[in-house]
Amino acid sequence: MTLQLVSYKPFAKNQWERIIEMWRLYKESIGLEGDIGISLVRKGKNQREIDDAIALHRDYIKNNLDEWHKLRKEG
Repeated sequence: MTLQLVSYKPFAKNQWERIIEMWRLYKESIGLEGDIGISLVRKGKNQREIDDAIALHRDYIKNNLDEWHKLRKEG
């Protein structure tokens, strides 16, 4: 009896590329927030200042995403 390898491909190549790209963007955003938090802790900032800096970063990212979606719609 011989075993045959079965290729397991739950998604097409372009779907995998989108998944990987979205995951990269997610990690990039979350990782940057972590870096911001750690650098502020090292500078001796309090929790309120850290939360404000991260909220400002999230607003900046959201505004960039909104602009990107608008550009994509316009072509």
